[in-house]
Amino acid sequence: MASVKIASDGWLVIHAMKDGKPVVPASIGHVAVKAGKTKNVVVELSEPVAAGDTVLTMLHTDKGTIGEYEFPGADHPVMQDDKPVVKPLPPAC
Repeated sequence: MASVKIASDGWLVIHAMKDGKPVVPASIGHVAVKAGKTKNVVVELSEPVAAGDTVLTMLHTDKGTIGEYEFPGADHPVMQDDKPVVKPLPPAC
């Protein structure tokens, strides 16, 4: 992913999609991101994504044990206008 902007330290989480919806709570990858703008973000995936499939990126807070991804748990999705901050993108991005 080219860049991520977040107000406080958190996580960029990748979800597989099924029938146009994210598969939650399971994620197929996540990486810590610092507050502000982070460029050239790379997320290592825990399972393959078929060519042509779309994945969903979602921002999460880091409110539990700092540096440990805890969802479900303390690391809730970042919300904007009462909706999670998400962006679908092809896996090649």
